[in-house]
Amino acid sequence: MIKGAIFDMDGTLVANSPVHIRAFEIFCDRYGVRGWKEKLGGAFGRGNDDIMRLIMPEEVIREKGTAALGDEKEAVYREIYAPEIEPMPGLVALLDKLRDAGIRCAVGSSGCRANVDFVLE
Repeated sequence: MIKGAIFDMDGTLVANSPVHIRAFEIFCDRYGVRGWKEKLGGAFGRGNDDIMRLIMPEEVIREKGTAALGDEKEAVYREIYAPEIEPMPGLVALLDKLRDAGIRCAVGSSGCRANVDFVLE
């Protein structure tokens, strides 16, 4: 008997990869960073500290810190995604069925807590 289900968030609950890319574009433009797309390619699923070390100049990291830079980028993501966020097709019906069957659900994500809360709201 199934007692629970764990869902990944990004790409499972919401199709948000294009929004993260738009947020990185806005964020990197603020700092004049070029070539970030090539560096970002294999970084999805990694934490912001690792991503910032990949794409941001060392002098910016020293000045701002990886945590603050990550927070800034994620704030851009939430701001631009808020007007258009929607669940993946079929998700709400699936969650209703799981609830009706008494199956508890949880979310696992490498994303920051503020983004998880944002998506779940």
